Amino acid sequence: MTTPIPTCRGFTNPAIVLVRNSLLQTSVPHSLGYTTTTTARTVRLAWNNRRNLATGRPLGAAAQPSNKGKNSKAGPTPPRAPKPPPPAPARAPAPASAPAPVARASAPSPKPTTRPTTGTTTAAPAAATAGALPLHAEPGSVGYARSLARKSTPTTLYEAAPQRMFLVSSYTAGLFTVLSGGINVWFNVYNVPEGTHALIPWAFGAVGAVMAAFGTRFAMTPSGVIRSISVLPAASSAPASGAGTTAAAPAAAKPKASTAAAAATPTSTSTSTPATAAANSPVLLEIRARRTTPFPFLPLKRMVVEPHQVVMKARLYNKRPTAPPHETAAEERRRRQAAQQYERDHLMTAPFRHGAWAAGTVLAALRRGLTGEGFAPVEVGRTRYKLDITAGYALEDGRALDRIVRVEEDPRIAAARRG
Repeated sequence: MTTPIPTCRGFTNPAIVLVRNSLLQTSVPHSLGYTTTTTARTVRLAWNNRRNLATGRPLGAAAQPSNKGKNSKAGPTPPRAPKPPPPAPARAPAPASAPAPVARASAPSPKPTTRPTTGTTTAAPAAATAGALPLHAEPGSVGYARSLARKSTPTTLYEAAPQRMFLVSSYTAGLFTVLSGGINVWFNVYNVPEGTHALIPWAFGAVGAVMAAFGTRFAMTPSGVIRSISVLPAASSAPASGAGTTAAAPAAAKPKASTAAAAATPTSTSTSTPATAAANSPVLLEIRARRTTPFPFLPLKRMVVEPHQVVMKARLYNKRPTAPPHETAAEERRRRQAAQQYERDHLMTAPFRHGAWAAGTVLAALRRGLTGEGFAPVEVGRTRYKLDITAGYALEDGRALDRIVRVEEDPRIAAARRG
């Protein structure tokens, strides 16, 4: 049987107890469930670890029953559950007379400047903002047209090819047919020989009228053909209200006894700039076309309209499978060299070839005059015009014009183009 070693309580001298308690390490339960080991210098000792300076025994030991005789039977005492931390005391509300806490010094806010406001000056920025919309908020066609209108010079969307042979053939055919009908009527209707039947003048008169109608049709074919379509710059298409306002400013600034203060107040009309007027102005198209009268040598008709007033019955752009540019240029170069070599090798038949080419060109022009081949109908306002789609210049192969104007495709024209 082993004899238990008595535990030394140390000296009961108050000074030694104080030094020993100051060096004692204490396990303090944490509020989150785990324990931390700290020294008594930073953590206050629990009630059970306090000792009496006179006896050296811990305070509160008398209230606890002694377990000397039960240590060998009951075993070690289970550890106590940690006490929950006491609730934080509620902070009393500050009295009404207590001074307010001092706030940190911050940068002084700028004082609002007071200006004389009138109805016209406050409405000007709102009107300018409502009129000048950003490009991404507008439809694609209008935004594209505005980007072209920002240029300083007119942007050509379409320009027809030279139509000299077409004009000469049309007017020549019209004049020849009308003169033939007139000669026929003169000799066979008004100067009928004696002894002819009474119905013969009526027959020749009908033939003369038909020939005159054909001649008029030939002469009317070039009328209404559009020569060019371009987008006008916004600066030139802006209304001239700014100039009138600027000219009227000196007269309005004359001193008057009753309206001196009102004259000194700036208005929205006087502060308008040409740039703002150009940004708010609508996009305008300039169209030059031949007149609808069947007379040659007349100046072209110039029209300034908005894009929505132009209606095309077919798209100008026709997507076709084309070879790459370098292959097209090489093929054109080879074709030109072969034609020149053929001309040098066949000089005797050159006049016949050139004559056949001229006759074919005239016949093709006559065919276009009779059937209206190669022209697409275009409505400008309520007037019908024609657009040559066989040759000419078109910006972006016609895609630019298709994006800006209205396109109402005719099924018959679309089927003819696909065929």
